[in-house]
Amino acid sequence: MEEDQGSVDLYFKKRDSELLKEAKRLADKEMSKGVMWFIGGLLVTGVTYIVSDPGATYYVFWGAIVVGVYMFLRGLYYKLFPRQLLGKAAEQQREETDK
Repeated sequence: MEEDQGSVDLYFKKRDSELLKEAKRLADKEMSKGVMWFIGGLLVTGVTYIVSDPGATYYVFWGAIVVGVYMFLRGLYYKLFPRQLLGKAAEQQREETDK
């Protein structure tokens, strides 16, 4: 803790800023995972379509595609509103301490 600042408010502002940056970084990571799931689902679907005979059945990996979209949108939401992620983390921490 930086005691030479002379203000507790400055310390908590700095800490809050660091937490917001971390929340945005986590949101970026969530968005990246979402894109990976989405692209993976599309690729595997494309491969099963290409290797199937004309008129034959092929697999659509819609679960992976939907999960990817969900993860991306959740990450985007937390990127735009990082305080929501901080609130969720605080709530989770309170639940863990109550156990």
